[in-house]
Amino acid sequence: MDLAQTQQKRWERALQHERAQRARLEETVEALAKQHHTLERKCQNKTGIASPEPAGAENSEEEEGEDDDENEFFDAISEHPEGFAIPVSGS
Repeated sequence: MDLAQTQQKRWERALQHERAQRARLEETVEALAKQHHTLERKCQNKTGIASPEPAGAENSEEEEGEDDDENEFFDAISEHPEGFAIPVSGS
């Protein structure tokens, strides 16, 4: 009986740890998706290329403005205005 109780406690701790880890991962994925979306929008605005919005993504500019503070990121290009060189090798 004692062995079963000990095993139960171990399983409960392991399950609790897994749930907490899953919640952290979900939050990270959501934050990355928001950053990706913001970067795509900024890129589209700078290049003037408009891509169609996916179905159900009818956000107003007002809603996006509220989340801008939460989704702030630092642009590496603004820190290095001399630019970046990306070598492309021919096949």
